[in-house]
Formats: sequence, C-alpha cells, structure tokens
Amino acid sequence: MKSWKAVLAHELGHFKCKHVIKMLIGHSILSLISLAILGWLINEQWFYTGLRRSYRTKIACRRLTIIHSWFHQTFTFYAAVVPNFQRKFEFEADDFAASNAKASKMISGLVKL
Repeated sequence: MKSWKAVLAHELGHFKCKHVIKMLIGHSILSLISLAILGWLINEQWFYTGLRRSYRTKIACRRLTIIHSWFHQTFTFYAAVVPNFQRKFEFEADDFAASNAKASKMISGLVKL
C-alpha cells in the first residue's frame, strides 16, 4: 500500500467519525455565544467609553465588530477547549487509518507531508 493511501484512510476516518459535522456544530454554537456577548456589549455605555466614544455611533459599532473578528478565539475562555477536541479527533482518525492501512505507510506519508 502506498503512503498516500494511508493518508487518505486517515482523512476518511474523519468522515467516518463525523468530525467535520461535530466541529461545524461546535464552532457555530461558540460563534452564537460570542455574538450574544457582542450584542450585550453594544448596549453598554462603559464599553463605548473604553473605545473613547461618549455615545453609541456607527464608528464605535464598526470598531466593536472589528475587535470581535480579530480577537474572537484569542481572548475567549472557551476557545481553549477546541484544540483538545481537535487532537482527540486526530487520534480517532489515526486509529481508523491504522486499522485500514499499514501503520508504517501512514508514518512515511505523514513525514512526507
């Protein structure tokens, strides 16, 4: 078996275990939570004071959305959980590939990548 087949078996493991759907749902939920926080902040006067505006303006609202897009995953407490799930998913896909392909070929394919 060629090494690319082992790597393909790994990717098929993601499909078989429905990792893409799980991550899509998880990221959607986290985005909704983040946007709810953004919706709460847009009505708070102290936040505009922090943006050096004394009142709500279109510019301040634009700044808020830019800040949200820049720092969404960096400064949120729940983003630390996502890499753990990704690692778990990678191990599950590796197990699937190892059961359906030669482990040595998989290793050589991943080293080539």
